[in-house]
Amino acid sequence: MMHFSLWRIFLVRASRSFSTATGAHVAIVGSGPAGLFTCASLLRRIPDGRFDVFDASPVPFGLIRYGVAPDHQEVKNCINGFDRMFESNRSRLSLFCNVRIGSDLSVEEMTKYYDVILLSYGAHHPRHLEIPGVESKNVMSGSDFVSWYNGVPKAQVPVLDDPNVVIIGNGNVALDCARILSTVKSLRTTDIPSGVLDILEDSRVTNIKIIGRRGPENVSFTIKELREQFKVPEWNTTVEMDVEQIEKLKDTLSSMDRRRKRLMTVLLEGVNSPEGDKQCRFLSFRIPEEIMANSDGRICAIRVLNNRTGAREEIPCGLLIYSIGYRTVVLEGIPVNDKGMIAMKDDCRVDMPCGSLVYATGWCAHGPRGVIVDTQQESITVANQIAADLSKKTDLKGSNKGAQSILDARGIKYITWDDWKKIDDLERKKGVEKGKIREKLTNFNGELIGMASLESKLLDGECVGYCSSSDEDEEGWKVVNDEDQHKAHIMRHMMTPSTNTGVKGVLNEFAAEQERSMEKRKAKDREIRRLAQRGMLQGSTKELENAQISDLEGEQGEEEETLKNLRNRRLIELRKAAAGRMVEIVEKDQFVKAIDTCDGLLCILIYKPDDEMCERATHVCKVLAVDYPSVRFVRARSTLLEMSKNFSEQALPTLQFYLNGVLVGNFLQISSLLGGEIDVDSVKKFLRRQHIDLTHGTYTTDSECSNDEDID
Repeated sequence: MMHFSLWRIFLVRASRSFSTATGAHVAIVGSGPAGLFTCASLLRRIPDGRFDVFDASPVPFGLIRYGVAPDHQEVKNCINGFDRMFESNRSRLSLFCNVRIGSDLSVEEMTKYYDVILLSYGAHHPRHLEIPGVESKNVMSGSDFVSWYNGVPKAQVPVLDDPNVVIIGNGNVALDCARILSTVKSLRTTDIPSGVLDILEDSRVTNIKIIGRRGPENVSFTIKELREQFKVPEWNTTVEMDVEQIEKLKDTLSSMDRRRKRLMTVLLEGVNSPEGDKQCRFLSFRIPEEIMANSDGRICAIRVLNNRTGAREEIPCGLLIYSIGYRTVVLEGIPVNDKGMIAMKDDCRVDMPCGSLVYATGWCAHGPRGVIVDTQQESITVANQIAADLSKKTDLKGSNKGAQSILDARGIKYITWDDWKKIDDLERKKGVEKGKIREKLTNFNGELIGMASLESKLLDGECVGYCSSSDEDEEGWKVVNDEDQHKAHIMRHMMTPSTNTGVKGVLNEFAAEQERSMEKRKAKDREIRRLAQRGMLQGSTKELENAQISDLEGEQGEEEETLKNLRNRRLIELRKAAAGRMVEIVEKDQFVKAIDTCDGLLCILIYKPDDEMCERATHVCKVLAVDYPSVRFVRARSTLLEMSKNFSEQALPTLQFYLNGVLVGNFLQISSLLGGEIDVDSVKKFLRRQHIDLTHGTYTTDSECSNDEDID
């Protein structure tokens, strides 16, 4: 967490840079959230610098694309910001995917071409389960299962023809695996590959057991993911806990922090006997001892030891997923500490013996911990340190071309940003055809990567090596070539009505409601005529006309009631907004004072006048100010804070949250994070996911929430 004074320097002077760092050439290894959030901060600090982003995957965005579950699309919204970052900095920001640092390009070579190297490649290698029988068929790590349902090329494919599944681990990855196995219907419009969806649709899984070696008080779930599992339709999710365990857990609730107490309460509420055709059950105090396989070498059961009772039991199992954490891989040429991780000087600087400026951030630096919002906050600190160190450096390599010349000479087929945009466009088009957000490509032919003819080969309707796992038998892509047809697909599958506020909102929503009612009436009239022509309606023509008139009058009454309800809802919001509990900052010193003097939670809206999204954000903040009086709400114009034109055009509206003067949330272009719309409910839900509690005016860190249970 960074102290507010450091953040204030960055915020008020966002358009300024460390002048002596001008022209620096920076390499970023890893295109996931850790690397790209830091890149965004550095782009502002080093306006004349150049940045090369490398990734071993054929496509960018790391954990966001290949780690976040497909039913958590709101978490993936930060990709929109990264997309704008690349597009608006094309002259000095380059992407090199399908490049492996350490083999295609050594760290030593990179230190010769770059002033700074930032390591941000994550910790995606799973820890392996070391018990007899682990080599049996249909045994896989949680990382491999996540890779499969997220469309990672060449991922291991599970067989789901057995009703019994056992998942080892008490972290969020275990919950993600269980939820994906049990929520097929909700996945159909997401970016999950169609081939994966087909397998899930045909799944015979009806019994999932999630086991951990320790007690329920030691689980590493986050409350959002845990609640989601209990709410899965058609599934009965329960927790195994006897009376003694229940009483012991209840006795310790008072000593727990608020986040932990809420988590334990959800588990206690889930204590019940298993019932129903589809069951998911949490079992504690189970240590895996051995995997049993049938004559075909496939798992059929797992033997576990109950370390509380000493009893052993065999649990039927046709698929075993173990999610017991991740390990960090240190690149060749990077120093290693006694724990096998990157040797660090401090929180972000690598202890390089040669004195090169090498930094590490995210999971590769500190292990798998925290959530994306934690990564975003850490990126500010890391960018500050890099900029400060560069300001003291005089022998910059900014005139060099970077590593591209080496890659070209070695024939490395890398994917550039332009190449990715063509892939992105194709995935989106195929997704529209199937009524989905996108259809991920899951098979990348290395011979095509980086070729000049990539665009024509991708878009001419031929498969040429790029295909999804569900389309391998097709002769080619069904690309929508007609522009009108393409727009029709988009309108049909992707467009949703916007949410307006105030009087305009009432009129717009009422007009939309009228249009829907008119369509219903027309459809009903057509059906009546069709049935009449077929002789299926009884009675005279007059009776038929009277029936239609009666229907019309009833629908008009419904319209009036709908308009009344809409008006009432908007009036409530408008009255709240008119309460005037949001303070306007009119001098720059007031901004600093607001942060320094606030005792509790402070929300600052940075906006520009006459901007629709900023006006909506203002309205939402005014409503929240009335609903949550313990939180202080203020707003300030971006020009007052001396923001750059680029910042004002791309980052507004921005919401910042400070707790007792310390920055706990910084949400640039909040409208983008919310999927393009801003309303009261969506903002409240978003803030809850970011651990900002408006009701109590607090912020809860969740550093353990992504850690899976260690079964050692």
